[in-house]
Amino acid sequence: MNILTITNLYPPASIGGYEQACRDVTEGLRGRGHDVRVVTSDWRRFDVRDDEADVVRALRLRTSWADPAFRKHGLGAAFESARIQSWNVKTLREEIARFSPDVVVIWNGLHLGAASLIEAEKMPTVYYLSDLWVEGLASAHASQCGARRLVRSAVQQWLTGSAAALRLADGVYCSRALRDQYAEGGVRFARETVIYHGIDPAHFPERDPHIAGRGSQPERILYVGQLVPEKGVLTLIRGLALLRQSVGHEQARLTIAGSVRNPAFAASLESEIESHHLRDAITIGPKPRSELPDIYGSHDVLAFTSEWAEPFSLTLLEAMASAIPVVSTLRGGSAEIVRDGENALVFEAGDPADLAAKLGTMLSDPGRASKMATRAARTVRTSFTLERQVSQVEQHLLDVTSRSAYEPDVGFTATHE
Repeated sequence: MNILTITNLYPPASIGGYEQACRDVTEGLRGRGHDVRVVTSDWRRFDVRDDEADVVRALRLRTSWADPAFRKHGLGAAFESARIQSWNVKTLREEIARFSPDVVVIWNGLHLGAASLIEAEKMPTVYYLSDLWVEGLASAHASQCGARRLVRSAVQQWLTGSAAALRLADGVYCSRALRDQYAEGGVRFARETVIYHGIDPAHFPERDPHIAGRGSQPERILYVGQLVPEKGVLTLIRGLALLRQSVGHEQARLTIAGSVRNPAFAASLESEIESHHLRDAITIGPKPRSELPDIYGSHDVLAFTSEWAEPFSLTLLEAMASAIPVVSTLRGGSAEIVRDGENALVFEAGDPADLAAKLGTMLSDPGRASKMATRAARTVRTSFTLERQVSQVEQHLLDVTSRSAYEPDVGFTATHE
């Protein structure tokens, strides 16, 4: 198959795990003989030094990830948005004509503009949804579907008391939780399926849990991920402060493997650390993915503290595959892999006291913690491998391209509240 993937960010010019998942699947499909071309934004294009014959970094974003506070307003913003959309449509038309794809996969269209997504849907198109950009997707299509259809939808809602839901042809979700979130937001697909993310166990080998042989060394807690408010990092810092007040855990340390882009949140982190006198107990800094296996293997517990409904975390899969005991929330897709007391311990999101208690429980019983970590590694290696994900994606795309005739199924349908 010729597969054209459209996404806003693509490694190494990326921010989070879902862009990495996109690359993992792309490379997996190429390894099976498919021709995959990625069309992505020009964000940080000049920082990319890899040989990228099949990656086109030419789309433009309607906002700036380099400066989260950057926003344009008013008439100037409208003109700029129209200019960007026009450019993106032109770019996609050229790439579609040049590449002649059998199927288009839209991974994440946030900040790419409505028109670019509509352009792609003129041929077999699959939305592979690994992030929540439902508002942008719904409003994008609403703005492109024509005044007559919008008026008809508005009249229908006025007459029947029902809401207009966006209906698209083919949607793949990375978790059931994300599927449910899209449904609640009014986005429907004519055909829907769930394909979980996976990781390559060879890149994250299962090791003897560090906690089992720690001895008298200080306890080491690990956080991996973006440093943004919804990830629960402030809760983790407060939890660490409480844990260190407990007998036997006074020397517990925390490694935060991540970077912060928002200066205001960076200041909040610094203030929180200082207020709890944790400067010598916490290490913060980004780490390349290549170093993560050794980092997982040298810590006693991973704290997965997300306070938003995170669709499905690669960090969670990587850590569990590496056999590091996990203390986790159950927000979003995490509930579909974490089983409290069996392969992890669960705490209430946003509750530092509960987090401190569960960390203490895990750290105080290395034997039980090691057994949970072993079960977690088995879970990932059985059900959440990259090979399995790529196989399911490949079959889904083959099914889409094998349909005798493609008919765009974009529109609005009524959903009764």
